[in-house]
Amino acid sequence: MGGAFSPPALVAEVGDREKPINFSADRGDLNYETKVGKLDGSVVLTQGTITVRADRLTFRQNPDNSMQVTAFGNPVSFRQKRDGVDEWGEGYPEEIVYDGKVETVTLTGRARVRRLAGTRGVDEID
Repeated sequence: MGGAFSPPALVAEVGDREKPINFSADRGDLNYETKVGKLDGSVVLTQGTITVRADRLTFRQNPDNSMQVTAFGNPVSFRQKRDGVDEWGEGYPEEIVYDGKVETVTLTGRARVRRLAGTRGVDEID
């Protein structure tokens, strides 16, 4: 199962884009000339309310300075607060691709998506 979600559909926390990106991993490599890098082993990436956990993550900076990021795992997990409400979105796909140029997130492989809606409970799609 795969799906694509854009930030307006998720109504993601607006301030997340302005926050610094932090990451940790067992190993990492970055080629400054090609602007391509990878992180391997217990990868954790955070930016504001966004948290991504993966086995491996690859990234590149596009000519327009946007980022293309692909996270791989068994599964990958992500979590992000929705803007203006007490709700969180979570996903558990085999792969996440973030295209910063058009600001879309694509989940591929067997994927589960959940919305944690505060006191209203949980909505889930497999």
